[in-house]
Amino acid sequence: MIYPNPSQDKFRFLFEQIENSTLEIVNLFGQSMKKFTYKDLKDEIDISDLTNGIYFLQLRGGMI
Repeated sequence: MIYPNPSQDKFRFLFEQIENSTLEIVNLFGQSMKKFTYKDLKDEIDISDLTNGIYFLQLRGGMI
């Protein structure tokens, strides 16, 4: 679960298990804008430094 959507400055997420995972925020062109490892992830991510637009979250590895 990821909320709120849309978001302006922060979003929160809930995953059951994200051990050994990376979370990446990419733009419409597939360019990486931010990347977090399992150790960096909290239940809230600050995206206030990103320009307005549409972004995708890619979760890799681990289990969700």
